Amino acid sequence: MSHRISVWGASYVIESPIALRDLHGIAYCNGSLLLTSTRDEKIVVLRDGSWDSWHPTGQPAEEATDKSHINTIVTTSDGLFVMLHNLGDSEVLRFDKVGGRLLDRYQIGKQAHNIWFDGGKMRVCSSGEGKMLVTNGFLLENGRLPSRLC
Repeated sequence: MSHRISVWGASYVIESPIALRDLHGIAYCNGSLLLTSTRDEKIVVLRDGSWDSWHPTGQPAEEATDKSHINTIVTTSDGLFVMLHNLGDSEVLRFDKVGGRLLDRYQIGKQAHNIWFDGGKMRVCSSGEGKMLVTNGFLLENGRLPSRLC
């Protein structure tokens, strides 16, 4: 399957034997390119020319359900963070590595996306609430309207 990905104005074509349906997030971690296949509840992994997939929520669904709506992948020295939008109450899973052990699970936001870190605090956009949330309890309300922050 061919997938066209544009990054900073450059366009790339990726030939993947694994379906990438409803691509939302992309990250690079320890030599692996990670791509969300949101509809299929998985992360597709390209490493050294080989393709694989990983289901951070557990076993793969028999049929594509898009129940958790995986939309963001972020890597830091503290681990690999995966956002589960969940089409409602959202959560972030922290793993020790790709396909690795689950270290933490955070409930944060509603219909959330875009994990980032600032000053050691995890921040997310909570679109369902129209807020930017931070793990220390800080929030920025944007009046439930789209903003440049979320």
